[in-house]
Amino acid sequence: MKRYSVPRVIFINKLDRMGADPWNCINNIRDRLGLNCAALQVNIGIENGLQGVCDLVKMKAIYFEGEKGD
Repeated sequence: MKRYSVPRVIFINKLDRMGADPWNCINNIRDRLGLNCAALQVNIGIENGLQGVCDLVKMKAIYFEGEKGD
């Protein structure tokens, strides 16, 4: 990907799990892969208290509601 300058998108999953830390993931991507990396969304709450995400592009909070987060 680097050779052909292909852009990358990285999805960080399992933010509701114990010890989840998206900022640690982003820092690891920067350190280990040597890539510029920025969050487009940040979580609202952590682990069992995860309530939704904040979209930093649209500047809008999206809350998980209902039994399956609809």
